[in-house]
Amino acid sequence: HERHLTGDVRRLDGGKIALTVALSGTDAETFSGTDLDALEQQAAEHVFQSVDPTNYIIYLEGTNRTNDILPAIQHLIAIADGSGMLSVGYSLWGNWTRNQIGDLPLAMKRLRVAASIDPTALPPHMEMMFTAEDQGHDEAALRGARLMPRFRQQDQYAWTERSGFGLVQPWRRVQAD
Repeated sequence: HERHLTGDVRRLDGGKIALTVALSGTDAETFSGTDLDALEQQAAEHVFQSVDPTNYIIYLEGTNRTNDILPAIQHLIAIADGSGMLSVGYSLWGNWTRNQIGDLPLAMKRLRVAASIDPTALPPHMEMMFTAEDQGHDEAALRGARLMPRFRQQDQYAWTERSGFGLVQPWRRVQAD
């Protein structure tokens, strides 16, 4: 699934620079300003979001770019190409609702939507478990935790496949030799 990235840098009037990037199969995007490092960062993030919008959101969380997270989630939901991707988008929206605005009932509502879109997806169920725990609903959180072993790797959206799925399964224990 190799894709090629092309681009160019041009000088503009007034000391500005234009950096244009194009990933095969997409339209070119141009970034302009006076700081080439900043333009390269913007271009790289643009390409990252277009290639892996789910992990781009996690990147934004990890870099404390809280103002950019909701628009990125809304973009992911808008471009979702299947139920798995859409479910993950709503799961991230529920996570954002819980963590950024602290509205636990609304977070749970969004997470239930995510689970209804793809009942086989792990992320909404994990997020519902965490939200129930945050609400002080320990029995509901325990019921959610007991559901976790039923999820299968092959049913998960692409970003949780392979070792990633194993890493997010909180019920797995490492066996000592």
